Amino acid sequence: MQRQRRAREPTPEAAALELLETAVLAQKPFDQIVEPVARSFDESGMSEEELDDLVKQTRKAIREERRQDK
Repeated sequence: MQRQRRAREPTPEAAALELLETAVLAQKPFDQIVEPVARSFDESGMSEEELDDLVKQTRKAIREERRQDK
């Protein structure tokens, strides 16, 4: 189990990159940050209901995976 946890923990390099990305994004207006995601969603043709279902399914799968790791 510890090995699996360590495998999921970010490396120092990945953590540093995430901090840097966060700092850069913090300098942009929120609309500018989410615009590519919103555009991609619009282009996908997926409905909001389908997106909600996908999020729910993903949450359930992640929770089940976490329970198995314990």
